Amino acid sequence: MLIPLILAGFFLGTAVILLIVCLRQRGRIRQLVLDTTILSRICDLSTDGASSLVLTPEGKFSRDWARAPILDTLGIDFASINDFESFSKIIFPEDLPRFRGELAKLMSGQQVSCIFRVRAADGGIRWLRDTVSPERDSASGRIVRLISVVQDVTEEQETLDVLRRVERRYDEMFRNSSDSIFIVRREETGSFVYENFNPQHELVTGIPAASLVGRTPHECLPPEIAEHAIEHYSRCFDADGPVSYEEEMELPSGYQVALTLLVPIRGAGGQIESIVGFSRVITQRKLAEEELRKSREKYRNIFEESPMGIFQSTLSGRFLSVNPEMCRIFGYDSPGSMIEEITDIPSQVYVRHEDREGLLRRVIESPVSLAEELVFQKKNGTVFPVRLIIKAVRGADGEVHHLFGHVEDMTEIRRIEQERNRLEEQLHHAQRVEAIGRLAGAVAHDFNNLLSPMLGYAELLLANPETGPWRTELGMIRDTASRAAGITRQLLTFSRKQPVHLVDADACAIVRNFLPLLQRTGGENVEFVVTLPEAGVPICADILQIEQVLLNLTLNAVDAMQGRGTIGLTVESEGAYAIIRVSDTGCGFDVETRAKIFEPFYTTKQPGTGTGLGLPIVASIVEQNGGHLGVESTPGQGSSFSIFLPAASRPHVQGNAGSGSVPDPLAQGDASVVVVEDDGTVVELVREILVRAGYRVSIYQDAVRALADFGSGLVADLVITDVMMPGMGGDVLAKKIREILPRVPLLFISGYADTLLVERGQLTAQAEFLQKPFAVRDLLEVVARMLDAKRRQQGDTGRDCPLE
Repeated sequence: MLIPLILAGFFLGTAVILLIVCLRQRGRIRQLVLDTTILSRICDLSTDGASSLVLTPEGKFSRDWARAPILDTLGIDFASINDFESFSKIIFPEDLPRFRGELAKLMSGQQVSCIFRVRAADGGIRWLRDTVSPERDSASGRIVRLISVVQDVTEEQETLDVLRRVERRYDEMFRNSSDSIFIVRREETGSFVYENFNPQHELVTGIPAASLVGRTPHECLPPEIAEHAIEHYSRCFDADGPVSYEEEMELPSGYQVALTLLVPIRGAGGQIESIVGFSRVITQRKLAEEELRKSREKYRNIFEESPMGIFQSTLSGRFLSVNPEMCRIFGYDSPGSMIEEITDIPSQVYVRHEDREGLLRRVIESPVSLAEELVFQKKNGTVFPVRLIIKAVRGADGEVHHLFGHVEDMTEIRRIEQERNRLEEQLHHAQRVEAIGRLAGAVAHDFNNLLSPMLGYAELLLANPETGPWRTELGMIRDTASRAAGITRQLLTFSRKQPVHLVDADACAIVRNFLPLLQRTGGENVEFVVTLPEAGVPICADILQIEQVLLNLTLNAVDAMQGRGTIGLTVESEGAYAIIRVSDTGCGFDVETRAKIFEPFYTTKQPGTGTGLGLPIVASIVEQNGGHLGVESTPGQGSSFSIFLPAASRPHVQGNAGSGSVPDPLAQGDASVVVVEDDGTVVELVREILVRAGYRVSIYQDAVRALADFGSGLVADLVITDVMMPGMGGDVLAKKIREILPRVPLLFISGYADTLLVERGQLTAQAEFLQKPFAVRDLLEVVARMLDAKRRQQGDTGRDCPLE
């Protein structure tokens, strides 16, 4: 019985022991199952190199299950990190708020993941990712554990930072680029669609990006621009590489020229998915290029077509470039040949080498261009004057790189200057002659006024029988006054105020008829050799003036021969001219004297023996007769003056103008004459002559007073008036008298010739002219003729009446 009891007790004890063991193992099994579950969860959350921690609900780290290699990496003792609070102390303060925020989510039962920075024991910065998962009790649902997996993601975060920086940079470049950037994708249908545009695109084109994104070119661009865009996009896809093109467009922003680069963008499979376009506006650059092109073309035209030689040369003496005008000036065929053939400018271009040396030194020292007048030589050795403008061209370093200059051939300019000087001298000579002519005319006019009473009173006295004892003396006075009148006629001729009476005549007859007077003028020691053609030589000239020319030339020849020698007189015909040549065997004169002999008052005679008016008067007379003078002379071998006069159709000797029939002076007491003359002696002379002839005479020295009396009823059969009077001239007075007495004859008298009256058309059938000084008979003949003509025309007494 005992054995069974013992066995029963043994088995019971064993069972109890086994029960106790089983109960004890049950807790371990449960913990094992829990740990297995946690380990499985950690393994799900962990990756290689990660640290795995199990936290209690109180936030303590479980040391049963913990892998913390990360703490070893950071150099942090695990014992010092036993909860989240202690762990938060190694987190960067900037990241701590985010970390605590994630913990708050964790306590609400959410799984969280937070990335933050910590500082390692060595001071380095590490990025950690902490992924925490809550574990709940199956029965109560409360959080019983937190499973935390910590990873070192420093390399990953640094890579992301790099990517973010790159992305920001490209974003900044995209948004702030001065170029227009756009992205185009191609749809499966083959259409191109705009994906994106940077802000610059709208500024450049004036087209808002919102109106382009998601649309095809045909939907948002003008047709012509859209076609060109699609053509270039397709070319980029087909070329499988970058494509660039330049295009001119009329955009909302205005006319633009753009240079565009298209770059294909490939996808993961290597296929082109889209295009990035970079478009740069080059409008200003193109305009600048066009201006530069025009400027270069303009410079080329200036260089090629310049009327001045242009060159560039080295300091050593070689041409770098020359224009065509430079070649023409120096006699070279082309710029190339000139540059090649001239190897030494100082010796081949400059006549004097030292000129180039001095000029080169001044050019290098001067900051501006220098102008010099030099003597150069052509290819054939011809020497010619030039004007050189030259400048040293310097580089950025201030050193002279080459010389630039202009060359102007001064040959023609010098010739023109000489011609201009000659013409100016002729002008000055003509002005001097004109001034002297005016003076001579004024002197002749006044002198004629003085001679008029001398000659007139002498003739009146000679006509009086009671002056018989003094007839010789009175005759000398008359003849002297006549000769003085001849001098005044010469002065008037010189001043061109003596009228020219051109007639057809025979030059041989003029010389033959005037030869005796010339021989008496020459004297016994002068021989005249005359050569005249028998047929005669017809001319058209003023006979008296030609005689005066012959007399003046003869007097000059006698003086040049000092009263002894031979004078030759020759007449011949040459084309449209007849030539009268006067030569002598005198001293002659040189070229310098030849240039001055026709200047008034110039003379080679001794002081007191010549007036210097002989040859100027000769030249003036010949010119007034439509001819010209030729002069030949050699010092010591005599001189020859050739008078060229217009030839006439046939020889004819013209008689004197006054040789026709003239009525005898009339002494009719019923003829009234009004004389208007400002010179008292002249007006008294005229009154005396007319009164002695039986005329009734009224005299006035004031033209205004005379006109007033005519307006008050004064009548006359003839009016005699001076031409030049103060206050009112005779021509004006005559016009106003004719308004009162239309048929009254007018006789003009003047110390000048009738040139002015002829020009003004006042010498008519009822108006004549008498030049002072006049002879008594000349005055009486003119008065008688005019009164007789009026009487015949009117058929009455000849008295004119004022107009009513």
